[in-house]
Formats: sequence, C-alpha cells, structure tokens
Amino acid sequence: MRAILIVTYTLIVLFYSNCSPKTEPQPLYSVQVSVLVDITDKREVLPDAETLLSYYDLDKSKNTEAFFRLTTTTDKLFNPVAEIHLPSGDESEKDNQLDDPDFREKVVLDFYSNVRQSISSFNEKARKDTVIEHSECFRSIARELARMKENKTDKTLLVVYSDLAENSDLLNVYSKTDLELLMKHPNSVVKKFEATNLLPQNLYGYTVLFIFQPKNRAEDILFEKITTLYQNMLKARGAKVVIRSDNPKSI
Repeated sequence: MRAILIVTYTLIVLFYSNCSPKTEPQPLYSVQVSVLVDITDKREVLPDAETLLSYYDLDKSKNTEAFFRLTTTTDKLFNPVAEIHLPSGDESEKDNQLDDPDFREKVVLDFYSNVRQSISSFNEKARKDTVIEHSECFRSIARELARMKENKTDKTLLVVYSDLAENSDLLNVYSKTDLELLMKHPNSVVKKFEATNLLPQNLYGYTVLFIFQPKNRAEDILFEKITTLYQNMLKARGAKVVIRSDNPKSI
C-alpha cells in the first residue's frame, strides 16, 4: 500500500512539474553604440540621450549586453573618452546576492542614468568650446571603427556628429587647391584616405550614421560631397550608411 502511495505521489509531482509554465532563458544579444562628436566647430545638432538609448531596444529584451562610448573629433587623435558597459542579464544576475526580483531593472536604470549624465555633461561643455583650427575627421572615424571591432556585438552603430570638413595633412577643405581636388577629382581624395590603411576591411553588420545640419548652401554642398566619399569607402566594406540632419528615432 505504501509503495502504491509513493508511486502515486511521484506521478502527481511529475504531472504538475510538466504542466507548470517554464521560464525560457532569454537569447543573448549585444549592442554597441559609439558616439563621435566633432567639436572643432559649433554644432547645430548635439547628441540626444533618449534617441541614443532607444537604439539599444532594452525595453524589448532586458537580457541585452550594451556598450556605450562617447568621444570627440578634434585637432588631435587622442581625446578623452567616456565608456559605459551594461553586462547581460545573466551576467549581472551573478551580483544579485539578495535575490532582488527587481535587480536587473535597477541595473538597466543605472545604465540609462549614466549614459544620460555623460551626454548631458558633454553637451554642456561642448556649447562652451571654442573653434579649433584643424580637424582630424577621417582618422578619428577610422580609428573608432577599428576600436569597435574589439567588441563582437550583434548590433554595431557609430554615430558621427560632424560636418566632415577635413583639415589635416590628408586634406584641407579650406585650401582652394584641396577643395578643387575634392570637387573635381574625388577619387584622388579617396586614394589618400585609403592609403592610410586605417579603415577596417570588413564592416559587415556595421551602421554608420552621419548627422549634420548645414547653416547655408555652401556647407550643404561640401557636406554632400564629402559624405559621398565616406559612403563609397564604407559601403564597399559592407557597412550601412545613414545621413541625417537631426537625431533620428529609428535607423
């Protein structure tokens, strides 16, 4: 009789165990967003925290690992950098020593807060910066893309706030000779850029978003000419290129 009861109890446990809903592990997903802001001239459009945070889609999957990086284009190649990392939900749960059911939510909110603070502080400082004579646009973009290769993420986005008006030993758009070269023989400029071997050869899965709002027609024409060069170089390597005059909600 006792054996029958044990068997019955075991069957009941197994039945309810199989019928009860199981929590499926969320798929691991990773996103990195790097923001490169040209501070050599005054920008009409600066980084918007809410727009940039929306690119992570954390409202859809709290398990996502996220990387955020903010740096500048100046007359130098080495500039201050702000980096913020959100580990995956599975990884951050290892620090949940008190089994707090809201622990991941709090970690994500901390990530949001840190990104917002970083952008707010940067924008406040950028509005006070003075104009810088030289601009290392190409090398800054190429090196940032190369650095992003270090993180193997599912979604990779570089956001560039710049007029792309190069003023370096590669090209000086403020020089009549170089400007004429850009306008009439753009392939010669591409060859100069390519000769540096700084751009990664494989950018499949990468999106590069250029944001600039021209003040006049001259700036508009110059920006269109330079972005065409970048489009050709980046698309040839598999990257998606988006050009906007504002902070787009989706790309």
